[in-house]
Order: sequence, then C-alpha cells, then structure tokens
Amino acid sequence: MTTVVKANWRVFASMLLVIFGVELAVMLLLSTLPPWPPLATDLVDALSLAVISAPLLWFIVAKPLARGAEAETYRLEARAESERRKADEGLRLFRALLDRSTDIIEVVEPNTGRILDINERACVQLGYSRGELLALSMGDLDPTLDPSSWTRNSEQLHESGELVWEGLHKRKDGSTFPVEASVSRIALDREYNVAVVRDVTERKRAAANLLLQSSALNAAADPEVITGLDGTIVWVNPAFTESTGYAAEEAIGRNPRELLRSGVHDRAFYKQLWDTILAGNVWRGEMTNRRKDGSLY
Repeated sequence: MTTVVKANWRVFASMLLVIFGVELAVMLLLSTLPPWPPLATDLVDALSLAVISAPLLWFIVAKPLARGAEAETYRLEARAESERRKADEGLRLFRALLDRSTDIIEVVEPNTGRILDINERACVQLGYSRGELLALSMGDLDPTLDPSSWTRNSEQLHESGELVWEGLHKRKDGSTFPVEASVSRIALDREYNVAVVRDVTERKRAAANLLLQSSALNAAADPEVITGLDGTIVWVNPAFTESTGYAAEEAIGRNPRELLRSGVHDRAFYKQLWDTILAGNVWRGEMTNRRKDGSLY
C-alpha cells in the first residue's frame, strides 16, 4: 500500500510539473501579444486555476472515491464467491447423501415420464450406467406403467402432491423385481416428480411365506390354537371350530379355561403345562376338554 501511495504521488508531482510548464509557456506567449481586455484576462486566469486544480481534485476526491468503489466491488464479489462455494459444497454434500441412499431415487419429468436425474443406487441395482438411465423413461423401467395408469397417477399427484404405489422395476438384463415407490410433486423453477423407490422383494417373500403358513394352519385337520402369554386366544383354525363348536369370533379374546376346562384335571396339571410352555419347552400330553354343547372329548 505504501509503495502504491508513493507511486501515485510521483505521478501527481509529474503532472503538476507538466501543467506548470505548459502554463508558463502560455503566459510567456501571451506576454508577447497586445494587452487583453480585463475580462479576457480573468477568464484565462480562471482556466489556468481549473487546469492546475483538476489533478489535485482528482487525487484528493475522485481517486479515493474510485478506490473505495473498487474495494466495495471486490468485497461484494468475494462475498458472492464465498456464498457460491458454500452453495456448491452443500450441493455436493446433498448429492453424496443421495448416492449413498439404500433406496433408488428418481427425478422424473411429470408430463412425459422421462428420467431427469438418478442416484448411484439406481445404477447399481438396475445394472445401467447413469447416461443409459438418463436416456430412458419410467415406462422403460416399469412394465406395469401403461398410459392409463401413468395418467391416473399424474392426476393424483397433481391433486394431493404425493403418491404411494407398487409396481415393478426392470433391470438391464431383463429381470424384474417388485418395488414400492413414494412419489412427491416438487415445484422449483418448474415441476418435478421425485420418487423414492424401495426393493420389496424380501417383504413380498416374507408375506408369501406367512400366507402359506396361515393357509397350512387353516387347512390342518387338527385343531390349532394360538394364544398370548397370558393364555388369551388370538387365533384358531377351522378344525378348532369343528371340534369344539366355538366359532373363531366366539373364541378369540377369551381364555381356553373359560371355554374348554372340563373339570377332569386339577390345578397342578395346568400349572405344569404352562410352566413347561413359558420356559420355552414343548408340552406333550393328553387332556380332556369340554365342547360348547357340554360334551367331553
């Protein structure tokens, strides 16, 4: 800064010497001419003063103002650059979070279904490169999305702003897997559909297994009863109704001792049964129960 100030004052001094030299030459020239009227002389003096004062005013007033404006411009530009870097860093962080998600995330054009953006998980799970996916539409990924279902989903999204649907996603090799998608309509510079898509293969398999087990229990020829730890009945199969005469809605919520105790066995018998079960072991034995009509079996 000191060097710059010294350089500026050297420039200023040089300018003054040049101006004084020019002024002196003009005065010498004028002295050889006939005398001027007083008014003309005053005008020449005023002009000379203005010429001499102009550099001084420029250094004292205009240049500091220009330097201040330049410094303010630099400060604003530096602040804008800092904010831009922070925004870029935030976007990179957000992108990293999206790419590390365990779910597929898709940004879709609402009207055409064209894929506008995709996260890394989608590339891994579907077997496509990012560029390949950005050349596809949702109809290419989900064979269940026909034009009518796409229109219906778009209308619901437009009305409520969100939608949950189940469908399929097709990998690059042609294989498919079931998915559940949570879709939101987001309005920024324009509208976008953002879908968080989850592979529900394991959930579907577990549900199918439960259905199979339930079907097997319902089809069993022997009575099956499921109770809570306190003995309250939570489920019975049709064979239970056939054996006891109690319909499921009559049995559920009640304790077997209210329905089936025959009076043949003492308290110690039932205590030994429950102690065995609650200890995590299997009780095997014979007992006599009472049907709804009072008969024993």
